[in-house]
Amino acid sequence: MNALFQNKLNILLYILIPFVLLIIMVYTAINKAVLSKKEPKDIESDFNYGIEKLLRRYGVPGAAVAIIRESKVVCLKCYGFSDKRKKMAVDENTVFQAASISKSLTAWGVMKLWEKGLIDLDAPVEKYLTRWQLDGSKFDSNGITIRRILSHTAGLSIHGYAGYSPHKRLPTIEQSLSGMGIFAGKLKIIIQPGKKYKYSGGGFTLLQLLIEEITGITFEKYMEKEILKPLGMNESFYVLKEEQKRKMAKAYDVLGNEMPNYIFIEQAAAGLYTTLEDMTKFIQANLTMDNNVLSLSTRNTMFNSVTDGYGLGYATDKLSNGDKVVSHSGVNRGWRAHFAILPEKKDGIVILTNSDNGYNIIFDIMNVWIEWKTGEKLPAFAYMQVRRSLTLSIAATLIICAIIYSGVLLVNMLNGEYLAPITIGIPFVLIILALWWGAFYGKIIKGWYIAQFMPSGFSWISFAFTIWCLVIVLQNIFL
Repeated sequence: MNALFQNKLNILLYILIPFVLLIIMVYTAINKAVLSKKEPKDIESDFNYGIEKLLRRYGVPGAAVAIIRESKVVCLKCYGFSDKRKKMAVDENTVFQAASISKSLTAWGVMKLWEKGLIDLDAPVEKYLTRWQLDGSKFDSNGITIRRILSHTAGLSIHGYAGYSPHKRLPTIEQSLSGMGIFAGKLKIIIQPGKKYKYSGGGFTLLQLLIEEITGITFEKYMEKEILKPLGMNESFYVLKEEQKRKMAKAYDVLGNEMPNYIFIEQAAAGLYTTLEDMTKFIQANLTMDNNVLSLSTRNTMFNSVTDGYGLGYATDKLSNGDKVVSHSGVNRGWRAHFAILPEKKDGIVILTNSDNGYNIIFDIMNVWIEWKTGEKLPAFAYMQVRRSLTLSIAATLIICAIIYSGVLLVNMLNGEYLAPITIGIPFVLIILALWWGAFYGKIIKGWYIAQFMPSGFSWISFAFTIWCLVIVLQNIFL
């Protein structure tokens, strides 16, 4: 290769690489804020445009969003499909799984018993139980009070539940607590009760048993009679009937594949089916001065943080400007949901999605809504932003380095000079690549992928890793 040609090629590479970087930065800047902070009169229209774009960006089939301002619904919007194959649109009556948002409703059920004088929040829960008891722990079970279970400070095991195939026979509550469910294990005391926060879906299953023992009826019947119907949540259930099944959205995994509607015997922890319209009624009930279920003083008690940002059935945050944010997320296989409340402002938001990728939309919407309403960002969402930015930065660095390395290889090859190939055998590289994709995108439990727990943008790291593996393979083949 003559020197003139080599110089031109080097110049081309030096121009091309910065140009590629510039394109990446411009694209990121343009797409960084699909939803932007606007004046109150504009934000609903901004959401209406932006969320459609977010669905496409993150591969989420459908979403339903409601905004409550001063206790009134000012925006109730539905986007995308409840069923991709049939092209059925999401509407306000589409049924979603609410997942762990169920815990907030369960807390209402428990506090209703307390208001009636049927339970003592600071009494050991086992005082009221006959069908199942905690055992085999070095810690005193008398420390497992109802208040501590509601605030996740009881030191109990079982973070969450996987759900059961709709074609499988469901265990009883007692069997689930005894470890006969799927992957959850037996409910145990693993930390000194009252010592610190330890999220426990298993604790709420214990509260489900408590409600049944106190009332003498099933949990779902009690919740329907005492909480759901009085709040006007007439399309919310813990056991679906045929009519609700027809309104049920399809669930989709991180790769966009349709999933079964997994069933939960652990209804108090994760088993609520609801609609956008019903969830707005629940948010409004939290914001009004009075309702026919729980008193304002009881709700204020539930909103007060017990420890580490959790009250009685609600996550709680206090911003530096004094604003209190009360919220809860929901994560089941194929479903992501979230609500947040600003009690002092009487504002709220609800987001329901039918995809494992729904957390990305929730993150983007909540970032805008919280900052719009308070002028600040929630610490948890700020942390998620750091994770997302770091993930994208790592991916961009890997891709850029692969481009530069490939350019150097090409220049040297055209110049008749060859870099020694990276001494990794081709079979080994291909095995590593297969293990990467299998580990992150293979189903560890049916419908669950490790990739779905990674930050947004992780797919770009997988793409970058794949590029590097292919570069190494090609270098070994041709050089």
